[in-house]
Amino acid sequence: GVYVLPNVNEYLTLRSHPDSSSKSLAKLLPGERMRVLSWEDAFCQVEVPSKGMTGWVNSGYIMAENLSSDRWPYDYTALRNDVELLKTMPACEVENIGVTADGREIPVIRFGAPDAEHHVLIQAGMHAREIMTGRLAADLLLQLTEESPDGLEDVCLHVVPVVNPDGLEIAVHGASAIRDDALRSGVESVLRSEKESCQDWKANARCVDLNRNFDAGWDALKRRTPGSQRYRGEAPVSEPESRALVDYVERYPFDATISLHSKGSLIYWLGASGSLKEVNKSFVTCLSAATGYAPVTTESNVEKGGFKDWALECKGIPSVTIEIGCRESAGSLEEYSGILLRCGSLFTAAADWVRN
Repeated sequence: GVYVLPNVNEYLTLRSHPDSSSKSLAKLLPGERMRVLSWEDAFCQVEVPSKGMTGWVNSGYIMAENLSSDRWPYDYTALRNDVELLKTMPACEVENIGVTADGREIPVIRFGAPDAEHHVLIQAGMHAREIMTGRLAADLLLQLTEESPDGLEDVCLHVVPVVNPDGLEIAVHGASAIRDDALRSGVESVLRSEKESCQDWKANARCVDLNRNFDAGWDALKRRTPGSQRYRGEAPVSEPESRALVDYVERYPFDATISLHSKGSLIYWLGASGSLKEVNKSFVTCLSAATGYAPVTTESNVEKGGFKDWALECKGIPSVTIEIGCRESAGSLEEYSGILLRCGSLFTAAADWVRN
């Protein structure tokens, strides 16, 4: 029953199958209402009442019918405001698990009883420019507090909306957002040498790519110099942000972890063997059914050193990385509104899986 609109200047192609090369059925103009039926990979199946037709459209070019422009772009101030709101919810408990090099706190929100039988960790905002992942984590949790104000039975969700708040501020507001003179100078130097814009920044304020800083395949990583992306750091878990996650994982018996990144409209899940691989296959199948994002069949070209790799290989915890969106890593408010619809049952699906 959810309706969306084309996010286009001219028209959006309605296709026969979830494939950009499939037959064109119609051209949908701006303002043409579409009812969402399902999701598959980078496509959304819709019914178009005005044309009496059903087909598939690229999900990156749809937007919510009643689009609100609040909290966009999603920065550290917006995060702190959401955290303060979540503090008032009866089933939520907030803790700061670390402090960044530039002095920003990294909050985790626990939704449910800390002594629950099952625990799931969801972390987002590790790559600075992927700003819509942090908002998605916060929005899904805010929705859940309305749907299940007393928490979820036997499950505690641990949500870290933004692992990399320093990087987020760089991506949204520029290098000037970094308050420490030495850190800011280092960021500016990298931006000049790489001829990159702040909007493309992935690293933290120490120019380390946090998703290359975990002790899983770290030795094989090639980039050894500070940069806006892919630099592994001086040692595994050398950064306050990655250390905060590692230390937090040690505190609870996590049944599963989810890492939110963008973009790709797919799920990375490989990296385990034996019985753990089969368990993780069950987990990714569950989340794929809930979101329509397809599990990858190979990760041979994907660099290691990520949180998902470490959680699987070193801790034996079923873990996946979900790449939301299909256009730009930062996303737009219009694309994000469709992603929020698509991922609406993600947290409850994960809770049902660990419980059952």
